[in-house]
Amino acid sequence: MSTLTIDASKLKNARKKIGITQQSLAEKVGIHVTNIVKYENSKANPRNDVLEKLATVLNTDLQYLVKDDCEKNEIVNKVDSLTVVIEEARNKIAELAQVSPDKVNIQVSF
Repeated sequence: MSTLTIDASKLKNARKKIGITQQSLAEKVGIHVTNIVKYENSKANPRNDVLEKLATVLNTDLQYLVKDDCEKNEIVNKVDSLTVVIEEARNKIAELAQVSPDKVNIQVSF
């Protein structure tokens, strides 16, 4: 089974909506409070069984707490497209410079 990705802001909002602290949520779920802090700050992702417990304790739907796969797929598609563009550029540069494509290094910075 693949691990679902928690939406940190939705977790935090659901916790605040029922008025409990991170410590209280951790105790009810049976995990350490540092895990809740990490989940709410997108520093870690809970196992699926923990995610299910979080949804139960927070009285919310599991699907509400997870990130939409469409969002992830969109990012993956953009990265794949960028990879294709870079490879095409590498081949064109190699052709113009009359060198092997493995001799062409392209660096992308954001």
